[in-house]
Amino acid sequence: MSDRLKPYRLIARALDGDRDALRATASLALPLLDRHRTVPALASRLRARGLAIPEAWRLRETRAAARWMALEATREEAGEALDGAGLAWLVFKGCDLADHYYPTPEQRPTSDLDVLVRSSDFQAGRRALEAQGWQGLSSDPRLERYRAEEGYAWPAAREGRPLLEVHFRLWGLMPAAAGDAIIDASTVSAGLRGTRPSPADAYLLAAVHHFLQPPPRQLIGLFDLETIARAKDDSLTGAVVGRAQRLDVALPVALAATHAARAWPRATHHDIAAHLARSLRWPERMVFDHGARRHNQGTSTAAVVLARLLAGRSSRAGWRTLPRRVWSHPGVVAAETPGAWGWPKRRWIHVLRRLGLGRQQS
Repeated sequence: MSDRLKPYRLIARALDGDRDALRATASLALPLLDRHRTVPALASRLRARGLAIPEAWRLRETRAAARWMALEATREEAGEALDGAGLAWLVFKGCDLADHYYPTPEQRPTSDLDVLVRSSDFQAGRRALEAQGWQGLSSDPRLERYRAEEGYAWPAAREGRPLLEVHFRLWGLMPAAAGDAIIDASTVSAGLRGTRPSPADAYLLAAVHHFLQPPPRQLIGLFDLETIARAKDDSLTGAVVGRAQRLDVALPVALAATHAARAWPRATHHDIAAHLARSLRWPERMVFDHGARRHNQGTSTAAVVLARLLAGRSSRAGWRTLPRRVWSHPGVVAAETPGAWGWPKRRWIHVLRRLGLGRQQS
């Protein structure tokens, strides 16, 4: 095992409750653990083993618990607005995982509330939330055009509340109808507003989202898969395989399952990856075989996107995904560069950043 991978494997063993790994993990640099967003879960494992918890870890636990309370209040308030507008909506990503799969919600650090509505309901939902006091982070017309043409979420703020992200589509790698299909298959959350993804869709969404992150990818993304598998092990494999094939995202789900199995050798992850690998077309198979031999950080998002395009897979963004990796929509440039700069400077600084050549400037 390379020196680069030793901390990564050590954290995975500690998350599994290994006493020796927990002791060793407590001596790792805090920025490394923060990058993988694992401190609250590790603190819980230390407590269960009767081991001392570093004070800095306790502080992160407390912050995560306080954030969770604020997110619950945000869900209730946003839910009132969306329910009042008569819209179907669901909570997904971090808040759904924390609430339904982790032993206690604060073990899964979450910074914002992600909700999903149908594309056709977005404007009505936005008006209902704005009437409640939520405001978009920017009113730049370029950004509004981006949402209409290519975007998938509206981030909104309200004083005293965490960020709310209203998704009206899913990521460009997924088919256009995937969001509505996941809402159609969602399940009721007992005592809570809105619905939640089925366990199979929760696994699928976590897997795809994990592979959309640029390396170095956070270990928490794979631990999400392991946590879902622990809760739903008996019934998960066939359901995930079926959903990934129907929604045409076999490659990223198979890769994420492979890497989850490497960190936590569970038959569920192995079986999901094996079944989906058999359905891959040759460009996807090349990327899968290469990625399966390497560490979680070794397969780029660009390779996954290109393989899917060459394989003729359905995706909302299609071939424009490739130039957009460098030449972003003007709305993205507007959101990620200072408005005081002239537009040519904003555009080219943004290109350089995408190429990894430009310094971040404020």
